Amino acid sequence: ITSFLFIHISFFLIELFSYYILKNQISFYEFFWRGGEPVGGPQLSSDNMQYWWDYIRIKRFTGLFNEPGTYSCIISILICSLMVQKKLSNIHWLVILVSTFTLILSASLRGILFFIIIISFLIFFERKNLLQIIRKNKLIFSLILLTFFYFLYFYLFNYLVARFKPLFLTEYEIILRNLHYNRSNLNFYLEANLIYKDLISKDIFFLLFGYGYGNESFSYNASKIYNDTGLYLYLLSRSGILFLLIFCLFIIRKIKNKAYAFMCLVIFGLSKLSFFNPIFLILFIAIEKRKIEN
Repeated sequence: ITSFLFIHISFFLIELFSYYILKNQISFYEFFWRGGEPVGGPQLSSDNMQYWWDYIRIKRFTGLFNEPGTYSCIISILICSLMVQKKLSNIHWLVILVSTFTLILSASLRGILFFIIIISFLIFFERKNLLQIIRKNKLIFSLILLTFFYFLYFYLFNYLVARFKPLFLTEYEIILRNLHYNRSNLNFYLEANLIYKDLISKDIFFLLFGYGYGNESFSYNASKIYNDTGLYLYLLSRSGILFLLIFCLFIIRKIKNKAYAFMCLVIFGLSKLSFFNPIFLILFIAIEKRKIEN
């Protein structure tokens, strides 16, 4: 797991430093998978000051993935898989810290949220290990903090203001943005929750068992819910509340430390990956390994 994290964050950081220091834009995803879909989520400055994304100067990096949100989900789940293990060394914790900081550097909404969750967990439950790693790696940690605050002040803050509070747009442009051009992901999440609430109020069988996985087109058309709206909501719409409760109880039973279990469940549920993504096998095996060691 540490090797997976090291490989992915290395490609991500090469893209970031190449762009901001060397002024050279690299896309490893497009390099390795030529002919595939282009990298999603880049936000660059532009001379055409027509929409909100033209007001900011930022590039959202993806590493080996096609967009920042997917990068954040994969890295967060790998971090969880590593953190639940026993007797982690200093190098393990250092990789966890660097990986966690790349989440916010991705400028992904999920990445920012996962960063807050993981950092809060480290501060409250792993303070001793955190201080020990900082003391032993002062130079590396200083570089991380310098990069973090520089990016936060000059790029990320303006990006978030432009995305969620566009005071510089006219009323007409705001209406167009919300209805057509660029609806924030929050719009889709809120709409999906409202649709689900309406559906379960009308159909008790949908609440208990969902629409199933056999006909994805029907399930999506009937519920308007898909992976991007959050994995928990997706599982509720496909498998129903009974399966989700059984799954959550399984995780809680396997992970004796309730703080670890809570962190894994929150990040798992907020991710935008398919339930059948192989990354979850790594998480389940990591959890089982922890249980065997206990």
